[in-house]
Parts: sequence; C-alpha cells; structure tokens
Amino acid sequence: MIASLLGGGLMAEATKALLSFGFKNMELNKVEAPIMLENKQSQRLAEKLGMVLEG
Repeated sequence: MIASLLGGGLMAEATKALLSFGFKNMELNKVEAPIMLENKQSQRLAEKLGMVLEG
C-alpha cells in the first residue's frame, strides 16, 4: 500500500460500505473478522466499526 494512504481512513470507509451492503442486501446477521493478536491496527478498525470480541 502507498505510504501516504496509511492512516487516512480509506480501509474504514471501504469496510463500512461492505458491511452495510452485506447486512442490507445480502441479509447477513453476523460477520467474523479473524484478526491476529499482534495486528493492533485491524483490532482498532474492528472496534471503530462496532465489532465486539467474542469467545
């Protein structure tokens, strides 16, 4: 990924749009995001999008 795009919120916007599409158009009830423990950026993104840790 181009360094100038890092931290700009592009992934958050894209993921939010995909989740919205999935829940509205595909009638999804739940999604999973398997994230490795050391991947703090992905953990923050999931939290920002309203995901919660289960298990």
